[in-house]
Amino acid sequence: RIRRETTGRFTIVADAGIVTSSAYPGRAVAGFPDGHLLIFDPRSGETLHAVDLSGGKKEFVDVDATPLLHGDLIIASSWSGGLYGIDITSGVIRWHVEGSSWAFPTRHAGQLLVVKDGQKLFRLDPKKGSVEELWVFKHRPIRDLRSVAGLLWMADGKSLHKLDLNAPDASDRYTFLFGVSSA
Repeated sequence: RIRRETTGRFTIVADAGIVTSSAYPGRAVAGFPDGHLLIFDPRSGETLHAVDLSGGKKEFVDVDATPLLHGDLIIASSWSGGLYGIDITSGVIRWHVEGSSWAFPTRHAGQLLVVKDGQKLFRLDPKKGSVEELWVFKHRPIRDLRSVAGLLWMADGKSLHKLDLNAPDASDRYTFLFGVSSA
């Protein structure tokens, strides 16, 4: 069990997960509400690196979206601290993109994508840490993002949206009552 104390009065609760890679068998990665990303040994639970992603902020610093592994790079975000690229072996931050509300890094059709403000989809260059806006979501803010069968699936809790980035105007939306996830 790994516990971390929350430093602010408020936190944002999300569905963050733990990620691992067969290329780095002695390492697992998880984000915490205190603004830290932990790189730890999944067998012993020993923390190898605790990386501060709060960006110097005090509240809403949660690392609340599941990080993405891309080679030896961890792509992760802190709600108010920004978007980060972190070396999985050393825990060193390679780049940082300012701004709040970055979330849902995902791999899609050979690209890395990330959402900001629950409304905007960006392409991410993992070497430079630069972003390019691709699409604006016109409905409720999305809560998660997945790539399946060459299409991007996004959920906002009540609707499931299908997006083909080659024909973004031809996206489909399926509406339900509640509890929709793109997983």
